[in-house]
Amino acid sequence: MPIPKEEVVRANFTVLQSDIDLIGAVKKRCLLLGIETNKSELVRAGIDVLAKLSDNKLRDTLACLPKPKIGRKKLNSDQT
Repeated sequence: MPIPKEEVVRANFTVLQSDIDLIGAVKKRCLLLGIETNKSELVRAGIDVLAKLSDNKLRDTLACLPKPKIGRKKLNSDQT
């Protein structure tokens, strides 16, 4: 029986520049291992790893992350 294809959903979220830099470093590391990947695959792999952590380890891991400001930058009235 064939596995049904899962729907792909486009999502926007805020990340720190250091996170983007880290994604780039991991992508380079993957290339050195002969693995071609993209940001989406790395995010999905990270979520998979987080889902397998114990509750305490998940809590500790998330507590160490810096919290970015959420939302979009407000435009000045002269920029509209």
